[in-house]
Amino acid sequence: DEIPRLRAGGWRIEIAPDFGFSLLEVPIKDWYGDIRDTDDHSSLYDFDLGIEHEGERISLIPVIAQAIEQGLTCEALAGMGEGKVLLSLGDGNAPVVCVPARQLLPLLRFLDELLDPKALRKRGGGKIRLDRLRAAQLDGLEGLPIQPPESVRILRDRLRDFESLTPVQPPPGLRADLRDYQQQGLTWLQFLREFGLHGVLADDMGLGKPLQTLAHLQCEHEAGRSDRPSLIIAPTSVLRNWVSEARRFTPSLSVLLLHGSERQSDFQHIRSSQLVVTSYPLLIRDLDQLRDQEWHCLILDEAQNIKNPRAQATQAACSLNARHRLCLSGTPMENHLGELWSLFHFLMPGFLGDRNHFRTTFRNPIEKKGDLDQQHLLAQRLRPVLLRRTKDTVAKDLPSKTEILHYIEFPEAQTQLYETIRAAMDKRVREAISQQGLDRSHIIVLDALLKLRQVCCHPALLKQDTAKG
Repeated sequence: DEIPRLRAGGWRIEIAPDFGFSLLEVPIKDWYGDIRDTDDHSSLYDFDLGIEHEGERISLIPVIAQAIEQGLTCEALAGMGEGKVLLSLGDGNAPVVCVPARQLLPLLRFLDELLDPKALRKRGGGKIRLDRLRAAQLDGLEGLPIQPPESVRILRDRLRDFESLTPVQPPPGLRADLRDYQQQGLTWLQFLREFGLHGVLADDMGLGKPLQTLAHLQCEHEAGRSDRPSLIIAPTSVLRNWVSEARRFTPSLSVLLLHGSERQSDFQHIRSSQLVVTSYPLLIRDLDQLRDQEWHCLILDEAQNIKNPRAQATQAACSLNARHRLCLSGTPMENHLGELWSLFHFLMPGFLGDRNHFRTTFRNPIEKKGDLDQQHLLAQRLRPVLLRRTKDTVAKDLPSKTEILHYIEFPEAQTQLYETIRAAMDKRVREAISQQGLDRSHIIVLDALLKLRQVCCHPALLKQDTAKG
């Protein structure tokens, strides 16, 4: 604390070699940041960050990891203002690096969710393993001289202009006119494919997620990239809708529906098809056959079906081999952030860290503490790979709403049954509310509404002898 003041007053400071405490104040220009291809030639990159001192490079990754493990937090740094942090480079007489807290804070915010100190020690060395997207996002850290390879630099530049991606024209073989937001969706899907990324198309229901997906598959087909079949996994109730829309909008794609008790005879046609459609329950039953096939695109419709990472369907989907993965879901997160983690674990394992690290870094701070900084960091991380449009935001592109009301008269017997149930449930609800209050009578109220709804749909739905006739 005193040395800078003394130097400012004209003092020359000399530290004896045997003093046992060597303080390094390294200006930002003497820091280095390297992003390099991994030795195993995978799609991952090694990231190293450190300082240059007397011609030698000193990695600070293990030093910062140790500081995080010992309790250094973003909250503590933010509270230090213009203060400084001392990072020891080792034991004994090892130098100590003095870093301004405001300079370390943006770096720590980014590294906090990347650094698993135990895994770093186990692997050895001072490098962090990054996927391409995080490597490109890392380049934006304030003031740090990071040198990425060409492939990462191209993605970084595209992310800077992410809101104005060059539109991809609909393929000639698509038999549909895309609205503006659907055109943007196609452009985004092609952007993901170009850079080997995988994402969630999270548009509201009714905005045409299947059409945008089929337009993307038609693009891949016409560009000659789909030398393997693509697989769509969907709820059983919409299987035939997918087949119908594929034949309507992309008639040049040969479609194979795997459904029903006779589907085993269709397995032999998988390789010769361009689009295969099956359901989540059948994914589990037919996993051996589906896992043997290499897929071009693997698409999960209503992807909230894999929100539980321990479920059979989730584990089966994760085990399939595909170049590109896509989730379609208007509700990618229904209850908590852990469901969103499960979707991205299917799409890009490790992108959000392991489950426990994600819970500690994002889920608990955001859900329990309302941490806006971590919420913003997570939103920034997901922005390129999660596209969501609501009906309100694209209202100008939608046709005006049309409502058709069709009234149906009950037959006399159904009318009498409805009135009988209504009177009985009315009495039961009133008694429950008078005895225990409305707050403790919710189940009884819901039960009454359910029974009345069942009578309206069809009396046979009621589990009562009086309704059998």
